[in-house]
Amino acid sequence: MTSAASNPAPPARLVALDGLRGLACLQVVIYHFYMTVALPLEWHGVLRRAVASIDGVAIFFTLSGFLIGGILLDHAKAPNLLQVFYTRRFFRIMPVYWLLLLSFVLVRALDNHWRWGLIQFTDSDAPFWHYLVFTQNNTTELGAMWLAVTWSLAVEEQFYLVFPFLVRCLSRWIIVAGALASLVISPLLRLQDPESQRLLVGSADQLMAGVLVALAVRHEWWQSRLRQNRKWLGLGLALYLVATISLAACCHLATAQWPLAVPAYALLVYLLATEPAGTGLTRVLRVVAPVGLGSYFIYLFHLPVAYVFSLWIQYPGTGTAALAVVAPLAWLSYRWLELPLISLGRKQQYQPPVS
Repeated sequence: MTSAASNPAPPARLVALDGLRGLACLQVVIYHFYMTVALPLEWHGVLRRAVASIDGVAIFFTLSGFLIGGILLDHAKAPNLLQVFYTRRFFRIMPVYWLLLLSFVLVRALDNHWRWGLIQFTDSDAPFWHYLVFTQNNTTELGAMWLAVTWSLAVEEQFYLVFPFLVRCLSRWIIVAGALASLVISPLLRLQDPESQRLLVGSADQLMAGVLVALAVRHEWWQSRLRQNRKWLGLGLALYLVATISLAACCHLATAQWPLAVPAYALLVYLLATEPAGTGLTRVLRVVAPVGLGSYFIYLFHLPVAYVFSLWIQYPGTGTAALAVVAPLAWLSYRWLELPLISLGRKQQYQPPVS
């Protein structure tokens, strides 16, 4: 995370999306820290189901589809598209990810020597090389709990590997048709086997829903229709979110898996991406925007930090102590590691199309 004093404030649109990213990150962290252990308290069960009614990872995927898809669509004809895109992605993704892998290797080696009791979190039935090439999501083994959340990063990296070539080689109409097909195919796969979400094909609808939003805001006709119906779309989204959270909390329904969940997240991304500056919603999201800036580090490291604390602190204090540690670490990572490397990657500029 970062403070307004150390870096200039991003534009209002980015503040809204950073706020959404922060909320998605908090949903994942809160669920992992406080909701995965069942307590014999009625209110805890209600809160647990309410938090689980929103899928923070699906929101991350939809945001990635919108932001990354938009970048690729804008520069599809650039002669150096692949070089610039992959260079920028490398500097954004790999350093913090390698830091996580290094922590895993070091802690496992030290635990084997001093027997701290962390072996249950670092023991893995999946070969380590899968994590080096981002194929850990394709293995049948669960893998090390220390690295458990990286399945979603593998899905995103596979999307980054494939989608630039689709944008380069296919027409936008074919991309739209494929995206619409994914909105049907992926939910059916998850319905048949929930574990298929760990595969690119099982999460493709979430990524491609974001791409559809990116296409819509770049298409004059769709942009006009969406703008005209903005208030109704916002009202419908609000009613949907209230209904899904309420039904999950009170009626034990798994609303996060409903077919309308992904379109709702796509609509949420659209509304926040086009939210005018200075509105009350933008001001509210500005509060959690710093969490969005540090969300990559927080997402990758919140479980390892909690596992270390679990040796000394029992639930529910583990999550609170871990959060108090991972938040400042995320600020340090963003300020001194991620931000300089992102700036370095952005020195690579997309060239205009050759006429």
